[in-house]
Amino acid sequence: RYQLVTGVQTCALPISSLSAELNEGKIRVIVRSNIPKETPIILTLKGKRYYAQSKATVHNNEIASDWFSDKGDPIKNGFYIISVSCPIYDVLPNSVKTLFGVCNRNLSGKCVKFDPIGGNTINISYGLLVSSSSIQVIDMQQKLSDI
Repeated sequence: RYQLVTGVQTCALPISSLSAELNEGKIRVIVRSNIPKETPIILTLKGKRYYAQSKATVHNNEIASDWFSDKGDPIKNGFYIISVSCPIYDVLPNSVKTLFGVCNRNLSGKCVKFDPIGGNTINISYGLLVSSSSIQVIDMQQKLSDI
């Protein structure tokens, strides 16, 4: 989806869904969005004494992480934060730079954050509540009254 703002074509980047799978204690995250194909994405999973990243590229409006584990063992039960972000403008492929504009100035939407050094970047986080048999995604952009 694109919208025209003051004569500049901007990319409004909603994430239409984020889901998580749990398989033998390992987690994989699937993101559906209109982020352009070939955009490199970094998925960061953080928890108490846990930090891991997975790099992915957008294909067919979908991003899939590698399977997250605890050094090959199942992820411990608890609350985690999964962040979806993209690298700074300088390392993006030319096809993506053309759409995003210089310093990603054409990006807009709730999953875009401004950085004074790198310009606009994709950056949004969700909560993951993990138990031994299930995983729940928590939309941290919602108001508490909506949950």
